[in-house]
Amino acid sequence: MGLAASRADVAAALGAAAPVAAPRVARGSAPSASSPSSPSARHAGGSMSALVAHNRILSEHARSARWQRAVVLMRSGGVQPDIISFNSTINACSRALRWERGLALAQELRIHGLQADAATL
Repeated sequence: MGLAASRADVAAALGAAAPVAAPRVARGSAPSASSPSSPSARHAGGSMSALVAHNRILSEHARSARWQRAVVLMRSGGVQPDIISFNSTINACSRALRWERGLALAQELRIHGLQADAATL
């Protein structure tokens, strides 16, 4: 079993029972800008929704004290981690009694241009 997030992990983190299909577009018509399948909609919200899904999965790993999975996902999840990503991963380390690893992650915040907040401390 790999450490990378699978579609099932993402679906479970988002609370989806089944994958959601993109809306159908009639032949000869273009998708509207508000359509999730349109390039502008994917560009505008795609990276944010990817980060939200990423952080939800990290949060689930934290709740289960799966610190190794959280660290691997944060580093290789395909999105730039934000303060929520770091806090969830630090929380996973803390719950697994890996405080040294959590402290090292807290020190990495500056490298990513982030500052610790109340949840980090």
